[in-house]
Amino acid sequence: MNIKRGLFRLWLVLSIMFAGAVGIVTVPGIIADFRSASLQKSMSNDTLMVPIICDQARGTLKTDYSPEGSQTDVNPFDTCWYELPKFRTLYPEYKDLTDDDLSDRLYEKLNLPINHNPAPQPWLTLARAIAFAVGGPLSVLVIGGAFVWAFSGFSRSKAS
Repeated sequence: MNIKRGLFRLWLVLSIMFAGAVGIVTVPGIIADFRSASLQKSMSNDTLMVPIICDQARGTLKTDYSPEGSQTDVNPFDTCWYELPKFRTLYPEYKDLTDDDLSDRLYEKLNLPINHNPAPQPWLTLARAIAFAVGGPLSVLVIGGAFVWAFSGFSRSKAS
């Protein structure tokens, strides 16, 4: 039996098993990342809403801003919500802030939680999983091949 052929076959079987195990472990997370990215993309067309205390609200109720929930009478200490473009036209003093900075400042002013989760990157996650599933066995093949090559130099020379 040829030792090199036997080791290569063993490497091939173990590599397929390793790639399958990596796939079983990573596929659910990758699918979740793709779904999350799809949801975020569909929601990205929605207009950003910013909060302000209703006592400080400018403009017309239900036209320019909306109170919390579906209230008809507004308590001055409730939270009112503006679409960002309408807020910008009614509050020109915030013109020097970016949309993200303005949103952060208004949310912090009312002690509302700000969600700054990074956007999911499903293609990067998939590429990393593939690199791990293929790179690990390839590095074992290279190192194993180097050892086989090195140890083959210790074998007896064939008689001519």
